[in-house]
Amino acid sequence: MPSGEDITDKKRLKSQLRQAQKLEAIGTLAGGIAHDFNNILTPIMVQTELAMFNLEKEDRTRLNLQEVLKAGHRAKNLIKQILTFSRQTEPQRVPLQLSPIVKEVLELLRSSLATTIEIRKELKADSDRVLA
Repeated sequence: MPSGEDITDKKRLKSQLRQAQKLEAIGTLAGGIAHDFNNILTPIMVQTELAMFNLEKEDRTRLNLQEVLKAGHRAKNLIKQILTFSRQTEPQRVPLQLSPIVKEVLELLRSSLATTIEIRKELKADSDRVLA
């Protein structure tokens, strides 16, 4: 016998549960990929550091390897962020200087923009540290 009960809330809750389960699965997958990527990246960084060991400071090859190492550190930081997301823990906030990040972003942006576009930067803060 039909009771006329409103099941709108039940449907909404079921939908929210399914969405939460999907997000949890994505987090687990991202964590697994991040761990695998970290396992690949670590020997690359170690071998890069070893290759740099016997090179003079101004050697062009050493400078190129420093760029590889710099990219490796950025990748490690990205892995850390992905793992933080996948664990769904509150990220730890630390003092962070913004100017090096802004400079790096501008360099990355420069390579993806047309050469007809000019980028000007003026970083004039007394203190550019933030808690992030």
